[in-house]
Amino acid sequence: MIKKVIFDVDNTLLMHDPMYLQTYQDVLKRYGYEASEEGAREVYRTIGDFEKITTYFRMDELYQYFYQKDPKYSKEFVVDIIKSTSKWVKPIDEDLREALDYLAQKYDLFVLTNWFTKEQKERLERVGIASYFKEIIGGDINPVKPSVEAFRCMVKDVEPMECIMIGDLPEIDMKGAHELGMKTLLYDYKNQYGEEPYDRILSWKEIREKL
Repeated sequence: MIKKVIFDVDNTLLMHDPMYLQTYQDVLKRYGYEASEEGAREVYRTIGDFEKITTYFRMDELYQYFYQKDPKYSKEFVVDIIKSTSKWVKPIDEDLREALDYLAQKYDLFVLTNWFTKEQKERLERVGIASYFKEIIGGDINPVKPSVEAFRCMVKDVEPMECIMIGDLPEIDMKGAHELGMKTLLYDYKNQYGEEPYDRILSWKEIREKL
């Protein structure tokens, strides 16, 4: 019996917003750095590379990683880059809102994200869905996915088999949860993971068939 439904954020609850490049460019310009699109992409790649090697998404460690890549970056710049991400929001699919309405009547809902908790909570608040979740946990206070420990921290007072993880990336969102014994549901909105061994949905309209 499922008791906890745990969601990823990016490309699950909130779809990718291309405005991230503009927000990064705005911060780069404010600090007098190269504010081209390529400069913004380099910042994005640096953060992505850090995520792959870190255990926690913590500001001091992220700044040190930036500094090692290029000493020109100040700590204030890195802090502002992180703050800027709270603006990355697109209107949510109404099918998602209906799915959350349905699930919230049956289960306790949670968020497990690798990004910073405060910024992700602000993004969810901006689109009006933060109140659905009993807890929003980011990689600054919880080990980052795909570590099994990231999912273990979410289980807490129930058994792993009483939890289900919903996310869009097999290697990040599904694998560690599956290894722990959690149920998993892959949100395959591009219909590109047909060969993966995980149960999946292609749209939020299918959620009632699964839970």
